[in-house]
Amino acid sequence: MKSRPDRVLWTAAWAAGLACLARPLANPDLFWHLSSARRMLELRAVPAADWLSWSKEGAAWVDFEWLSQLVYGAAWAMGGIGALWALKVLLLLACFALVDRLGRLHDLAPPWRAGVLAAWSCLMLPRSDLRPDLFSALLFGWLLLRLEERRLGRGPGPRPWACAGAFALAANLHAGFPCGLALLGLYGAGDAAAGRRPPLGCLAAALAGTFANPSGPAVWRILAQHGAGMGSLSRHITEWGPVSFGDPWRWPHWLLVAAVAAAALRSAGSWRRTAVPIAAMAALAWLGTAHQRLGLYLVQAGLPLAAHLLSENLPAARTPGPAARAAVLGALLASIAYLAWCSRGTGLGRTTFMDGLVPRKAAAFLAREADVLGPRRAYAMWQWGGYLGWRLYPRGRVFHDGRYLFHDLLDEETAAMQDPGPWGDFLRRRAVDVALLPNLPAAPSEGGTRVAARRPYYRTFMPEREWALVHFDPLALVFVRREALPAAWVERREYRVLRPNDGEALRVALASGQVSAGLLQAERRRHDELDAALAAEGRGF
Repeated sequence: MKSRPDRVLWTAAWAAGLACLARPLANPDLFWHLSSARRMLELRAVPAADWLSWSKEGAAWVDFEWLSQLVYGAAWAMGGIGALWALKVLLLLACFALVDRLGRLHDLAPPWRAGVLAAWSCLMLPRSDLRPDLFSALLFGWLLLRLEERRLGRGPGPRPWACAGAFALAANLHAGFPCGLALLGLYGAGDAAAGRRPPLGCLAAALAGTFANPSGPAVWRILAQHGAGMGSLSRHITEWGPVSFGDPWRWPHWLLVAAVAAAALRSAGSWRRTAVPIAAMAALAWLGTAHQRLGLYLVQAGLPLAAHLLSENLPAARTPGPAARAAVLGALLASIAYLAWCSRGTGLGRTTFMDGLVPRKAAAFLAREADVLGPRRAYAMWQWGGYLGWRLYPRGRVFHDGRYLFHDLLDEETAAMQDPGPWGDFLRRRAVDVALLPNLPAAPSEGGTRVAARRPYYRTFMPEREWALVHFDPLALVFVRREALPAAWVERREYRVLRPNDGEALRVALASGQVSAGLLQAERRRHDELDAALAAEGRGF
């Protein structure tokens, strides 16, 4: 039973944890996962080919997260986006429960375990989203707990049948199971070095379990492709790259790496007993630093192991006194302040999905005009593709989304975005007729030695002679190729005068009489009426 000072510490620790647990969903891939769940219900089978895009339609696709997607789909059916947020909270709580169970296994006193909770919250904040990775983290945490029980002589360790079942489940939920296999191998090597019988049966059963999925060995082939293309992907997708010192959300990562190093140094004199956990922490620290997505396993394993090794020989580790509790409380208050600072502007406590991530109004516009625009080839950046596919299929298809299927398109797309000329070539080469682009603030452009009026980027990237602006909202712009659409349809919907982020040029045109005030008022009235209707239509995702 916790004492009153310990209850104060745990209350502060959970106050820190709420900032992590309650963070709104912010994963744009969530919607193509929901599309996959919907497709499975249509087919009564796991999809094996792409159906959401026009760029890869019919291409073979190994869906190695199909079981996670069915869980998402069930949550959506029960309560929409709110139920998905609740699912995220439950998965995060389960992840922490395993971390805390490791702390209790290692006899960490309640004040130190409260500190671990606060540290876990800070480390998990950038990972506190609904992703299939959380299922892999649960498997990893369970496996580490069983292996540590065996290493400490407090339990029999994992059983072959349990490993077979756990890894079969994991291979259908997410592709993070190789980390679990590596952990099994590492602890097995430690047993062999110590003269104990390594758990070869567990390793063989776990490996066999990974083939118990609809695609069999193809899952391993896709993992090899991911590994080979990681360098290219890190140039386009931040979370596929290394941890940056300049990212405040990742600062706790460097503190954990320092704690891992300190734990290794402190345990150098007892390396025969601690070599395996030290090796596990070092490997995970290296992997988690080189690849942000893999940092999740460092949090689940490195944090409790480092806390155990650091506190093992401290006098206050078993019976912390007032000074130790005061130090923990100070660390907890610092964690709360850090989490509050990082959570500014995220909608914490006000919404279950972070606004501004998906183009709801633009998608509602495309759905309204699906009879004309649905058959056309539409482009949108990959971050929006999953949501647009969810909203528009089967009456419209996307260019790409966050699936690995489209990784080979990222180099071409990124290179084209650097200049209007290559961008126009890209749109023509891909035969794009509808383009959804971000509505970005105008920036001043230089003309000789003088700074010209601020003009939006689309004036040069989407020239009016070729492209007509038919929708805009604070997040997105929709352009259509003039020659590809019926002229009467374009004429009724085009904004010729009222164009976003081009107010300076509009004022000049009005003052000089180049633009009719009546036309401007008519376009503004049309936009406001449609905007209100689209806002209502896009409210429910």
